[in-house]
Amino acid sequence: MPNVKGLKILIMLVFISFWWGAAGPSHLYAQRKLTPLVVSYSALVSSQSYVWIAKEAGYFEHEGLDVKPVLIPASAQNAAALLSGSLDIAVIGGMGVMRAKLAGGDLYMIGGTKNQMAGAIVAQPGIKTPADLKGKRIAITRRGSNPEFMANAVLVRFGINPERDVTYIQAGGAPESVAVLQSGNAEAASVIPPHNLRAVSLGFHELIDITAMKIPFVATVIATTKRLIDTKAPVILAFMRAIAQGVHRFQTDKPYALKIISQYTRSPINEDLELSYKVEGAIMDRGLNIHTEAVQATLDEIRKDTPRAAQARPAEFVDLRFINELKQSGYLERLWK
Repeated sequence: MPNVKGLKILIMLVFISFWWGAAGPSHLYAQRKLTPLVVSYSALVSSQSYVWIAKEAGYFEHEGLDVKPVLIPASAQNAAALLSGSLDIAVIGGMGVMRAKLAGGDLYMIGGTKNQMAGAIVAQPGIKTPADLKGKRIAITRRGSNPEFMANAVLVRFGINPERDVTYIQAGGAPESVAVLQSGNAEAASVIPPHNLRAVSLGFHELIDITAMKIPFVATVIATTKRLIDTKAPVILAFMRAIAQGVHRFQTDKPYALKIISQYTRSPINEDLELSYKVEGAIMDRGLNIHTEAVQATLDEIRKDTPRAAQARPAEFVDLRFINELKQSGYLERLWK
């Protein structure tokens, strides 16, 4: 006579194994109540891809977060969305955060991954030297963008007044800047990786290698509001842990990083993308630090047209409690062991 009790136990074990295989950990995360966050990134570039990696690899979910990544191309628009409450956290250029703060907004930079300018001014073959840019048109994404700040910072080093000596053409995006160059409607373009590489592959030449100049600048930061810091500090800390994992995965798993970058940018994995990955990886801050000299350099740029910035100090724009916690708790050390 068959052992009925044993048979019941066997059936139950089979059922559990099938359920676990079908559900798995990801299903358990879905069952657990996750905290929703709307998080923006400001450009389809490798330097901000750790947000996508953290999303696709499940790092946010592991930290109890339901993150909705959204593309908002301009720093000013990101700052406005943060202040309105429609956006929780933004990965953007620090200039927009600092200008909003000076205008009375309660925004703070809570982490950073890119503390220098990276990119190039690429030009038509007829433009041989930076001096040749006088009286010419330079394509940028839009006014107030990192490509404009890069161009401004570099041109003055070559004795060119950006407001008087050149005309900026607002293309709308980095690929569009290259398209404007191709169309002949600009003699040069200020672009960030991988679009400078794309321009070179199309026959234009690198007039000024901005990355090599190592100009301090808060090019990519993580920003949020004081309101969120005060009311949801544990949520922000969880977010920063997931971001740290995204940066780690970017740096240590090139095939996966390239796959995710290709997926979000809709670009093939080719030499341009690999070079962009290499350039951005070399300058990406593993500790999510915001360098004081980068904030100061950005503040110096703002002072040129914003008198109220004259008395401001770098410490007024940052809140480092979350980065300090990741360090003091040993989290970053264990992650990079």
